[in-house]
Amino acid sequence: MASVLSNFDFQGLVTTENLLLILRGLGIFFVGLLTVRVTSYVVRRFLMARLNEQIRLLVDKGFKTVGMTFVIIFSLSAFGVNPAPLLGAAGILGVAVSIASQNSLSNIVSGLFLISEKPFTIGDIVTASGKTGIVHSIDLLSVKIRTFDNQYVRIPSEKIFNNEVTNITRFPIRRQDFTLYLPYSTDLNEVNTILREINDENVLCLNEPEPLILYQEIGAQGMKILFGVWFVKADYVNTRNSVIEMIQLRFAQRGIAFQVPLFQSIQEGETLPVFLPSTTERV
Repeated sequence: MASVLSNFDFQGLVTTENLLLILRGLGIFFVGLLTVRVTSYVVRRFLMARLNEQIRLLVDKGFKTVGMTFVIIFSLSAFGVNPAPLLGAAGILGVAVSIASQNSLSNIVSGLFLISEKPFTIGDIVTASGKTGIVHSIDLLSVKIRTFDNQYVRIPSEKIFNNEVTNITRFPIRRQDFTLYLPYSTDLNEVNTILREINDENVLCLNEPEPLILYQEIGAQGMKILFGVWFVKADYVNTRNSVIEMIQLRFAQRGIAFQVPLFQSIQEGETLPVFLPSTTERV
C-alpha cells in the first residue's frame, strides 16, 4: 500500500485545469445555495402572502428540496462528474424504500388529505391521540404539537386522519361549561343571580351570546346545574381559571356548599372536586 502511494503522481492532480474545475464547482454550489435561499425568501414574502402557514411551510420545503437538487447536479457537472448514474441509483433506491415503507406512503396520503381538508391550522389548540396542545407544524408524514407543559409530540398523519380530532380553538368564540352539583335545599333563584353576576362582572366573559344556565336534573346526587359562559378563544385558559375562582368565592360568600357526586368512589386520602368543568364548542 505504501509503495502504491509513493508511486502515485499527486502533483499530476494539482493542475491549473483541475483547480479551475474545483473553483468553478464550488462557485456554482455557493451561488446556487444563495440563489435558492433568496428566491425562497421572495416566494414566502410576496407570492404566498395569502396562503395559510401550513401551505407556506410545505411549499417552502418543496421549493428548497428541488432547488438544492438542481444545485448539486450542476455542481457535480462543473466538477466533471456525470450525475446520471447517481440519479439512476437514487431513483432505484427511492423505489426500494417506498416499497418497503408502506406506512410512510399511507402517512403521506393522509397528510395530503389533512392539508386539503384543513381540520386545523398551525397555532390551533387540538386534542389528538390523547394529547392536547398547540399545533406546531403540519407535514406530510406527521403533525407536531407542543403540549401545555412544553413537550414536543409527533403524531403520524394516518393516525390523526383515521381518528377523532378535537379543534378547541376553531371558532372565534367558544363556550366553557361548568357542571355544578348542589344540595336539594339550595335556592335556585339565588344560584341564578350569582351565576349571572359572575358572567357580567368577569371582563373575559361575553354578554352576547348570553350565558347558559340549565337545570339538568334532580337525582340521587343532588341538583345538577350546567353553567356555560362565552369567551374569545384566545382567552381560553384565563377565562376558565377566573370563572372557577369566582364560582368558589361567590358561593362561599353566600353560604352555598357544593354537593359531592355520589357516583364517584371516594378513595382513602382522595380529595374530590366540588364541581366538574368541561368544554363544549359552539355549534
